[in-house]
Amino acid sequence: MTGQGPGDRPRRSPLAKVAVATDFSIGSALAVGRAARLPLGPGAEILLVHVVAPGARTEELSAARFALDLATFGAAAVLRAVDRADLLVRGQVAQGEPDQGIDEMAGRERADLVVIGRRGARGLREILLGSTAERVVRFGHTPVLVVNAVPEKVYHRPLVAVDPEEDGAPLVVSLARLLAPEVGTLDVVHSFSVLPVGMLLRAGASEREILRYEKDAIAQARSKVQAAIGDLNLPLRLRFHLRRGDPQGTIQVESRRLRADVIAVGTAARIGTERWIFGSVAEGVIAQAHTDVLVVRRT
Repeated sequence: MTGQGPGDRPRRSPLAKVAVATDFSIGSALAVGRAARLPLGPGAEILLVHVVAPGARTEELSAARFALDLATFGAAAVLRAVDRADLLVRGQVAQGEPDQGIDEMAGRERADLVVIGRRGARGLREILLGSTAERVVRFGHTPVLVVNAVPEKVYHRPLVAVDPEEDGAPLVVSLARLLAPEVGTLDVVHSFSVLPVGMLLRAGASEREILRYEKDAIAQARSKVQAAIGDLNLPLRLRFHLRRGDPQGTIQVESRRLRADVIAVGTAARIGTERWIFGSVAEGVIAQAHTDVLVVRRT
């Protein structure tokens, strides 16, 4: 599947508003730095969101607003440093549970994206991941960008993991909005399983039959991935990487091999027993990723 000619290529829809979750930690500073380096449209807005506990006292709210004002001032300085002084930046304090407050504020403000740092104020990244970022990813309705790496420039080496059983178009479209305009290739990874060779040999299959079986399995996987993505009419050439193995391991191996600077995955937001049994590929990728991860909830 290829894109159109340069003269026929449609423009990617630029981001107009990005909500950045902040707890005034190093991770939050990385999130601000990444937001400043996203391809935001002229006059776009970065909204810093800080959530305080339900029933916070007046003095606690005042302290939070003061800290947020300082963070907003610092974010404006970051924007000037990367020549994006045209962008607007403001802060909002919300009350409630952190994940709920972030998601509700993003929805109320009609943000295109939530950006959250993986490393939180309490030090251990697993604590923040389990208490805030993981729940924002699992239950949020707005696409979430989890920042793991120190931001340096706009994303140039994207990798998207597609599940053929789901509609992959929203995931690809969301990822395309985060990329540098000159990016023309999108690496698509899909993992699939085939019967073990030993099982086929014991069943009496010949070497030629096994090779044909594997070839057919790869072709079938490619066809499913192409159908899941569909014809998006985007200025991107899709380069497929079909691998045998579990999704989490495959995504990590391919992201390192291709030196991806952002990985995009979908999540079905499993809860309860279903999540305990099946887990979440998105959460597993975030936990192991060496780079940033975009998570888009499947509808």
